[in-house]
Amino acid sequence: GSGAGALISRITADPQSARVQRELLWADNYFADMIAETGVPGLLMMLIIVVGMLAGAVRLARAATEPVVATAAAGLAGVFFAYLVLSWGSQPLMGNPTLAAFWAYAGVLAVLRRLDEAGADEDAATASRAHDSHAQQPAV
Repeated sequence: GSGAGALISRITADPQSARVQRELLWADNYFADMIAETGVPGLLMMLIIVVGMLAGAVRLARAATEPVVATAAAGLAGVFFAYLVLSWGSQPLMGNPTLAAFWAYAGVLAVLRRLDEAGADEDAATASRAHDSHAQQPAV
């Protein structure tokens, strides 16, 4: 990569790229920006984070035992997918409001995962207590 914030100066240094910038304006492709500024390793790191959040939300939505958790996780999967789509035409993870929201959504996903685990543990404890109460009743 050329270093953080250096993409525009690198693009306009080339005469052909400068002409494209004048005629078409800046495309704001986040993936192209990440490759130019941080190289392939930086792009892969960001993709792993965003795709990992998307995959985690999809997994939780499919496997959650609590309906509210499954619904919220499905909504978060849509949000993380939207971040990927938005990255083709803008830079959603570079601005303060959307970057802060991304990490807030990541925190909500972590909380949802814990809520679902707590709900599953509570369901198992309730089932165990019900089984124990049936076992202790005298046979008629």
